Amino acid sequence: KIAWHVDEPVRYSVVITDKSIRQWDEDTNRVQETALSGNPVFQNVLNQLTVWFSGNYVSLMKDYDVRLLQKSPHVFEFIPKKTNAAGKFIKGITISLREDERYLKQIRILEIGGDSTTIIFKNTIFDVPAEGLLFRGI
Repeated sequence: KIAWHVDEPVRYSVVITDKSIRQWDEDTNRVQETALSGNPVFQNVLNQLTVWFSGNYVSLMKDYDVRLLQKSPHVFEFIPKKTNAAGKFIKGITISLREDERYLKQIRILEIGGDSTTIIFKNTIFDVPAEGLLFRGI
């Protein structure tokens, strides 16, 4: 199970399990749920997130070319190989570790069309039960 909470620019919470993605946002004050069964795109996203959070980057070497951009703290760039379906949408993914190199600091996803998504991690907590923690109603 992966969960996160965002305060800015819009408050929202997301909980991802092996069965579904549940998201709440402040604007609608509604919970939306998407089943992962029969949805290979979402299942792939969940698998990728699990790898990014686990730090098991060696497992990505069959699907990505990997470059070390910085040694301390480590910054890695992952470029999808031609055989990787993600290459149709993603130009590259940059993973930055914190100074202590124990946790992710940032994930930056650059899309083929030029758009990018940057996820910055602050106050990272692992192995905390997600039920009821900042996800009321989700």
